[in-house]
Amino acid sequence: MALSRLKKPLILCGIYLTLFLILFYSRELSQGIREGIALSLNLVIPSMFLFLIASNLIIGHRDLFARPFRGLARLLGIPAGEAAVVILSLTGGYPVGAKLLGDGVREGRLSPQEAERMLPYCVNCGPAFLISGVGSALFGNPMVGFCLYLSQIAACLAVGVLSSFRLEGGRLRRHPPAGNRSRAETGFSRGIVAAVSDAVRSMGMICGFVTAFSALGPVLDLLLEGMGLETACLIQGLLEVTGGCGRLADVQTGNPVLLAAVFTAFGGICVQLQICAMVKPAGIRMGRLLAFRPVYVLISGAITWLLLRLIPGGAAACLAISREIPSRAVSVSPAASFFLILLGVMLLFFNGKSDKMRFRKD
Repeated sequence: MALSRLKKPLILCGIYLTLFLILFYSRELSQGIREGIALSLNLVIPSMFLFLIASNLIIGHRDLFARPFRGLARLLGIPAGEAAVVILSLTGGYPVGAKLLGDGVREGRLSPQEAERMLPYCVNCGPAFLISGVGSALFGNPMVGFCLYLSQIAACLAVGVLSSFRLEGGRLRRHPPAGNRSRAETGFSRGIVAAVSDAVRSMGMICGFVTAFSALGPVLDLLLEGMGLETACLIQGLLEVTGGCGRLADVQTGNPVLLAAVFTAFGGICVQLQICAMVKPAGIRMGRLLAFRPVYVLISGAITWLLLRLIPGGAAACLAISREIPSRAVSVSPAASFFLILLGVMLLFFNGKSDKMRFRKD
């Protein structure tokens, strides 16, 4: 009840804060938006768009894809075919698993309760960002990124097993095993059209969140200028994972690798909002995800700490972080701008078409 009373005042404060930032920090916001668009064009779309299409196609044939992972499905107490969602969430990164769970509920493959139990361990950081972006670019050691990725896998499995239990009569009992509700497979031509259109919608939403949070970057730099570098890094990492990891070079004390483990395991508020936007329309609640996230972060951090002491030179990599993260000036080509505009037009077209179809069904 207390949270429901606070909801409207918090929304009102957010509106006033947004208007204040637009009026008094317009230059910094414009700079951040340009950086967000460049990030979307040069990193987000190239790294995620094809994977979103592929994941939609794989889910259309999930029983075949998940056949080698039946043991994983039994361990987690989920339908056999839904092991594909877990595998794709571990390989594709944060929003993929949540999107697939929302699709599963809408298509009748999963109940909202089953999707809620799977959500805490289907929100994971992908190997591309951890190994290439954090390990190689930031620490100059891909093994550090590999350790971070192994810690995410361990946290995913541990939280998955914990989430499969429930408290009943003062005792822990496993949820009853769910049956595999299969659906007829669609033809390849129809499947690829649906996969591309769905990827366009998801990509538009993801790029929108990335651009919005990137707009806050220069403002935060200005507001946090008087604070310590470690505090600014922590706040940035809890808001948006990419910006937080980029600031790790400023950390003078502590263990920057463990901070990277915390940032990537939590995902940042930006990722949590993306997840909420993908699962709420399907009736999936976020409470279980938020309750298990501290456990996920703790396990990921502990496994990272252990692995860094087992690999040769791992502990030294924590202290040998590069103070100058390799960067490259970003220039937006006319072709890239054209395809961004085309992506927006396709997004509007498909959204309009889906609304018309929904109106006809009603």
